Parts: sequence; structure tokens; C-alpha cells
Amino acid sequence: MKFPKIDNTKFLYQLVSLLFALLLFFYVNYQRLGSTRTTDNKPQAPAALMTNKTVKMTMPLAVNVDNDKYFVTGYPEKVRVKLSGPSAMVKAMDNTRNFEVYADLSKLKSGTHTVKFKTSGLSKEVTASIDPDSAVIKIERRKTITMPIQTRYDTGQISSGYAAGTPILSSQTTSITGGQKSIKKIVSVVANVNLPDGTNSAYSKNVILQAIDKNGKTVPDVIISPETVRVTVPINLATSTKTVPLLLEAGAGGVSGKSYNFTSPTKSITLHGTKTALKSISSYSLRVPIVGINSTTTKTIKISPTEAGITSVSPNSVQVTIEVQSSGSQIQSSESTGSNDSSGSDKQTTTDNDEDDKKDDDSNNNINSSSSSSVSSSSED
Repeated sequence: MKFPKIDNTKFLYQLVSLLFALLLFFYVNYQRLGSTRTTDNKPQAPAALMTNKTVKMTMPLAVNVDNDKYFVTGYPEKVRVKLSGPSAMVKAMDNTRNFEVYADLSKLKSGTHTVKFKTSGLSKEVTASIDPDSAVIKIERRKTITMPIQTRYDTGQISSGYAAGTPILSSQTTSITGGQKSIKKIVSVVANVNLPDGTNSAYSKNVILQAIDKNGKTVPDVIISPETVRVTVPINLATSTKTVPLLLEAGAGGVSGKSYNFTSPTKSITLHGTKTALKSISSYSLRVPIVGINSTTTKTIKISPTEAGITSVSPNSVQVTIEVQSSGSQIQSSESTGSNDSSGSDKQTTTDNDEDDKKDDDSNNNINSSSSSSVSSSSED
């Protein structure tokens, strides 16, 4: 076999060209291989961060306000929230609930305001929509009072021949907190006990307290503490009777400049009830209404006993003669038992207080309930 001579110029050029071609081939393929390896080793973004997610949840609404100074009403306790954003972030927020929905009242004064709800603690990549997203909120000066608890029940639910004694309560007083205007409307706090039909023994129940205004309606937007009390209504046999003197006395609302004397042919009445209730009663006082009466007249007045343990009275009505005389500027009232008349004066004064909340706080330390029980009050400015 013959080989071409090495010094052959044409052959030399061909050999050099082949070598360069091989070098170029290996170089290009090496670069591609390195690029592929680099791409394979490069960290990839998690799929969870590359996709979006939306979740719905219920969150409590925080209220930023000076609770020692103001009482706030009109806002929802909870709101519905929809979060949207990267799947991993939204899922984390859904699991931890590590954010807040709030109403910022820190720069608002007393009055009614429309407040937009906000969020805090969310990533910038997560968006939130709130439902409802605002509320009409009322801000008032805060006030707290303490009042006695009154018990109400239907005596018609008690079995015939039985009567209720004085109710026993787990707490005699309660504290009411609210806006000054709402607190001023309250005249009593009552525990309404629903006795079963035909009750003939002591009855106990936990009862929710209600703040009542002068019209007998519940006053809203106040906090009562304690909110419930345990009430026990004693029920006893009411077969005892007792006859006591009947005393007549003037009711409110007489005509100025007139005096009133009362006489009645009925000198005594008979009370029916329990032994315990009758034992403490030595006489019975009947208030005679004198509103608008400016001349002598005779009226039939119904007797409706309200004392605990008293079921009925006989007679249940009496005739009363009201004698009217001029007596200067004072209203005179008298008490009568049969033919024995005694008179005395009963001066009435009417005042009209229409002061603002601040004056009311400064000038009054006590409020009287409808049952004439003393009620202490305190307000915080």
C-alpha cells in the first residue's frame, strides 16, 4: 500500500481541514452538553408559587377605640373575608389566620360615622375583600350604673289556694354599661320569670335580665353584668286570712291650692294569703287618685294588692268620698279609717331637668329606680 508523500501540498491541506472540522464538532457539542447540565441543575420556582388561589373565611372585627372613654355600637362582631394570591401564601393565611380585620375609630369623636374596614398583617401579594366592608357606627360617652333587680311573674299561673312569697335572687343588683343617652332611659332592670301553669311549689330558673325604659320597652345597646340571675319564687299555701284597718291617702296629681279629705263607709278589709305574708301586715293603705279633682265627689276605687304572698282582698273595691277645700298654695291629703279622719299636708314639687350629659354626670351621683330603690352611678369621661 502506498501512502502519499507528506510533503504533498494538497494532501496536507485536506488533513488540516479535517482536523479543524473535528475540533469544531467536538467544541460545539461540548457547549450544548454543558448548557443542558446547567439548565437541569438550576433551581425551579415551586409550582405552588406559580399558581393563584382564593379562599373565603369568617374573621372577628377588631375595633380600635378608647374603651375607657367611649361606648361603640352599630358594628358587626364578625365579617366575611375573601383572600386571593399565591397558593402557598393564601393557604398559610387560611391555616394560621395570622392577620386582622379592624375598624379604626381612634381619631373619631362622639357621633355617628360611616367607617371603612381595613386589614393588617397580609402580604403585599395577597389581596383581601371584606363583606360587609363598612358600617355606620355610633360613638357615645361611656357610662356605668348599678341598679337593683326587680322580679316579675304572672300570678295567674299559680295554682288556686297558693301564693308566691318574696323572690330570692342570686344577685340583688346588676351593673349596666352603655352610652350616656341610653343609660338615662333606663328606669328599672327586671327578671321576667315564666311560671308553669298551675305552679304549687317553689320554682327556680336562670333568667336573662332586661333594662326597661319608662314605656316598659327594652333599652337596646347596653351591657348588663351579670346578664343572668338565678331566681327562686317561693310558693306556699294561701289559706290564711287577716282583717286589717283600711287607710286612705292621697295619690299624686292634685289641683294646686286645694286640700283633700277622704271618708269611706268601709273601715277595714280582709286579706287572703300565706301566714308569713299576713304576719307582717298591720294595716292596708289605699292611694286615692285625685288628678284633676277640684270639687267634692265620690268614687269607687278598686283594691289590687301587690304584696308578695297576698292572693286577694275582700271587698275588692270601696266607695270613697273626696272632700275638696281651698287651702292656699299647698295640696292637702288626709287619711281616713271609717269615721276617724286625720289630715296632713303633702307638698308636691315638679322639676324639669333637661341638662346635657356632662352636667348630668357632674350634678348627679344617684339615680332612683321606679321602685324608689337607690341606684348608684358612675361615668367615665
